[in-house]
Amino acid sequence: MPRVTKQTTKKRKSSKGSVIGRLKPVSELDRPRLRMLIYGPNRSGKTYLACKFDKPLALISLEPSEGSCQSVNDMEGVDFIHIDSTEDLYKLREELKEDDYYKTVVLDSATSLQDVVLKELLELDEVPVQLGWGMVSSDQYRMRSEKTKELLR
Repeated sequence: MPRVTKQTTKKRKSSKGSVIGRLKPVSELDRPRLRMLIYGPNRSGKTYLACKFDKPLALISLEPSEGSCQSVNDMEGVDFIHIDSTEDLYKLREELKEDDYYKTVVLDSATSLQDVVLKELLELDEVPVQLGWGMVSSDQYRMRSEKTKELLR
């Protein structure tokens, strides 16, 4: 039968000014914020994949219903909020910058963000299920695109 022995952690010997003395665990390195866009058809697992990132995680949904989070409702460390206005999204962004609690922030979804922006540009109470031809001018679509880009940045 193999014998199990306890391994001891050795202390690194280094002299002052040595190059090897600058070695440190990777867990101590600063990690830049990762920005990622996950693209795919509806119900393909984008939200599920995004919620596999480091916890605690804030899941910000702009979807018309809370159904988008059903695939992750059993994941520990995921907090959910439904946002339906760009004003609340701006406020939340500032609060998240100050708070520094969440390791990961997920915005679900960019398409729904465009819908919220367009709803506000058209001064509607709700996003129409399907916008008819001629209801939205090309200038309004351009403004929607610019505002969405600004929010995503």
